[in-house]
Amino acid sequence: MKVFVSSTFDDLIDYREHVLRALTRCEEVYKGMEFFGSSPRKTLDFCLQQVKASDVVVCLVGHRYGSRPPGSDISFTEHEVNHALELGLPVHAYFIDDEQPIPPRYFDVGPDHAALAAFKQRLAEQVTPAWFTTPPDLAMKIMIDLYGGDYDVREGGQEIQEEAAARHRESAYDSIAEWYDHWYKDHWCNREPFETLRALVSKHSDSTKANPSNIKILDTACGTGNTYVSFKRGGYDIRGCDGSGKMLAKATRNCEGHGIDPSGIVRDPINWTDSEGYEKHFGNAEFDVLLNTANSFCHVPPIAEYMDAALANFRALLKPGGLLIIDTKRCIRAGEIEGVPLYKELRYLAPDWVIRTAREEHCQVPGLDNVRFHTMLHYDVDPAFPVKVPRALIVLTVHGEGLMPQTAVVPYYPLPVEKLGRRMAVAGFATTVYRAMEGPAANWKYDIVVGRKGP
Repeated sequence: MKVFVSSTFDDLIDYREHVLRALTRCEEVYKGMEFFGSSPRKTLDFCLQQVKASDVVVCLVGHRYGSRPPGSDISFTEHEVNHALELGLPVHAYFIDDEQPIPPRYFDVGPDHAALAAFKQRLAEQVTPAWFTTPPDLAMKIMIDLYGGDYDVREGGQEIQEEAAARHRESAYDSIAEWYDHWYKDHWCNREPFETLRALVSKHSDSTKANPSNIKILDTACGTGNTYVSFKRGGYDIRGCDGSGKMLAKATRNCEGHGIDPSGIVRDPINWTDSEGYEKHFGNAEFDVLLNTANSFCHVPPIAEYMDAALANFRALLKPGGLLIIDTKRCIRAGEIEGVPLYKELRYLAPDWVIRTAREEHCQVPGLDNVRFHTMLHYDVDPAFPVKVPRALIVLTVHGEGLMPQTAVVPYYPLPVEKLGRRMAVAGFATTVYRAMEGPAANWKYDIVVGRKGP
């Protein structure tokens, strides 16, 4: 099927990219201005010829009316849609949600604003439009509309299944690595989780490990490096690795910016289930302590071939008696979804724990105006596995004046500390649970499990 995508360009480029990926993944032919190239024909004539050669037209409407051909009162987009309707081609129209954040420069004013409103009204009188928010939301709506009830993300072939599975691991953070330290700015502004982790290491280590330099640590989710830097400054013998190559690159730059030697950070991304990756860089039973903090471990699916494999890899890296320290966000049972228990993340807003909902935070980013980070959670059942696995999707939209909105979706699997403790026990660890904001974790807002490897 040949799909012609008609829209303005600069304001909707990210949306068009998501539509392109979705269509090509399903082996459809995407026809759009990105691939027009050079032609001796006039631009409008060439566009209309491409419409005629298509099977269906998808019209995306943002907040701009678009450019007009010379001597014409209507835009290229309106010409293309009118031609499709004249030919009797099916036209699917999608209007951006008025609440979706868009930079002011992509809003038409004056005569173009009036022309856009009139175009939308005329279009809505001829077809039934749908409304979209983020680029992934638009791509999914288009695929469902084109395939009807038959479209299912589970029916994309083995290649798509493998691609989907890869997104369930730590590599999902590649898409937000450059924004991460602004989004979680507190990671570099206080002493946590370092102070809590140091206290737990001291509490559970034997007397021969009183000197930090005698304690060899691997941070298996080092992210952009804040915990690695803190332990390095504390005199510990620490290494760092992560599943996101872009987060590792950011960690290296952060170390250099803080005057810390980054040589202990492995530059190759290692997913927690990747035993060969660990064997390439580390020896068996090499470490006294393994860390996996900042609610990182919940990004691995809680099924045997993922979570149990990761725990087995962690155990192999530890010396006899070594410690595995994993934290997880506090969760609450919130009914069921498709017949399986649903857990929702809690957030601590003193003095109470509340279910986390959408929030927007502001941040000053050098070189940009006020940047806003809008975060919301969507709960569903992951379609990538033969068993029902509830998940949460972190939908992060970064926007602000002078900044094209960028949206990333990061999946994770809410992991109550009781379940984490049981999985670690089955993997061969003697476990101790510490509740957030209590005891040794009094200053940390995550529940923690400390597991000790047996002799």
